[in-house]
Amino acid sequence: MRQQLWRGPWLLGLAPLLLPIGAQADPYYNSSEPGCDGSDPNVVFCEDFEVSGEANFPDGHWYGENCDVANDNGGIGAQTKGWCGSIYAEPITPDGAGVCGPGTTPFGDCVGTAGTKTDTSARNMALRHLKTPVCGASGSEQCGVDTLYVRWYAKWLEGYQFGAEKHLAFTTDTADIAFGNVQLNCGAGRASPDATPYIQIIHGEDLCQSPNVSDIVINSGRWYFFEMRVTAHPTDGVVQLWINDCGPAGTTCGDAPILRTELMEIELPGNVNGDQIETIWLESWANPISTGTGPYWDNLRASLVGPIGFGAGGVANPPPASPTQLRAE
Repeated sequence: MRQQLWRGPWLLGLAPLLLPIGAQADPYYNSSEPGCDGSDPNVVFCEDFEVSGEANFPDGHWYGENCDVANDNGGIGAQTKGWCGSIYAEPITPDGAGVCGPGTTPFGDCVGTAGTKTDTSARNMALRHLKTPVCGASGSEQCGVDTLYVRWYAKWLEGYQFGAEKHLAFTTDTADIAFGNVQLNCGAGRASPDATPYIQIIHGEDLCQSPNVSDIVINSGRWYFFEMRVTAHPTDGVVQLWINDCGPAGTTCGDAPILRTELMEIELPGNVNGDQIETIWLESWANPISTGTGPYWDNLRASLVGPIGFGAGGVANPPPASPTQLRAE
């Protein structure tokens, strides 16, 4: 496999720096991570599922309506913490699509969850809009960018069976995958106890790309660091995906994020709804049907510049004993 050296602004193992919880009301910055307070114009949203942001939305409760209902109610639901639910099993289970409790996550107490899949191909999913230096106030505006980096952590609970399953998509303000998504076991014909992470593109290149820089397999019962970069362009698009296995407790991510997949100079023209990235879609659609609980999502951060690197709001990345060279391996 090809190796590549990165000297991006990785944040390695900063100790927790927590802000007062419950005081935020900004729909874009629901996180205690440093830099996730609106002070950095390059950070277009953050979410750690801990800060309620709304008096009637407790911790872990990140949305309460699907997008159709929210639109019928004047878009109120779409503005709650900036999320608009795309829900395939109502009522929302668990309540607010969140799970809280000691030991649930290395980044606090609460996570967002896709729920438990049993007799349906999808359950809790949601769309997230962006805030740019020139656009975004209520959380519901369509604000477009050409390049976006998104960092998140995910875990599928022990015993999860993976089908061909979508995970997170870069798109316009639509349910379509306008630019690309992370898909597990792309094209698989049956469920499996593990999963290979692919990059799926359906507009332009039309491909499912398995890791082409360094291999990794996703297993249940473990936390994983993800970061994805997409640059939208008709002929010169870029997609990069970093993934680290952080272990069952989420505390052993390694010294630096590892590049797994890289696609350069590809066709990423968007779709009929636009040619800029406007939305991140936490998607958990599975075909054939996956079974089990997950994924859990936590510690999301989206930025116009990157790579973003490891999160600094939790204990998932203890500091190395001495400076460590950043690498893909």
